[in-house]
Amino acid sequence: MIDVHLLPADLVDVADAYGWQIRHGDAAFAGTPEAPVLEVTATDGAVETIDADHYLVATGASAWAPPIDGLEEAGYLTSTTAMELTKVPDSLLVLGGGYVAINLAKALRRHLRAGRVRLTVVDRDNFQYFHGLVPEMLVGKLQPLDPLSPSRRLFAPGDFVNAEVEQLELDKKQVIVSRFIDGRRLTLDYDHIVLALGTTETLGRF
Repeated sequence: MIDVHLLPADLVDVADAYGWQIRHGDAAFAGTPEAPVLEVTATDGAVETIDADHYLVATGASAWAPPIDGLEEAGYLTSTTAMELTKVPDSLLVLGGGYVAINLAKALRRHLRAGRVRLTVVDRDNFQYFHGLVPEMLVGKLQPLDPLSPSRRLFAPGDFVNAEVEQLELDKKQVIVSRFIDGRRLTLDYDHIVLALGTTETLGRF
């Protein structure tokens, strides 16, 4: 059973195909921790109580930002706001080398090659493993290392730094990192900083 406020049209078709029941409304847990129930309030005010063995909370996620004093005031970009920029920045520093950084590098590749923007990606790992290809690997269509791509190749012609973030100098628009290969500390300047360090559940979305 799915209890939702809004459900994309394509997922409605999937739900119908599997015979899942859909409830449109606002959901809230009631009962006790030992015996929880879900109360769904429909748009007409009617309340339905649903009892299940297990509950899956899938209300989406939002970009996670570290608890750093002054970060909100200094300003930063996320996977969403970075794609909403109306002007190509002089320099973009991305903390985190996952899909957000990959998509940014792809979107900016033409500007990077023309020298109109400088992109720097910082991540603790120096590779990206595409988990979507794991099934092909398990059935022998791919070798175990085939889904692995070196980060330097992924973000080229941008710059990649395999390092640990040590400090954010928000007033100076600088990030201090230490490289894994030799421990050398580097100071990276930026025009805009993108935090791509993971997500957190958006429990209050519905």
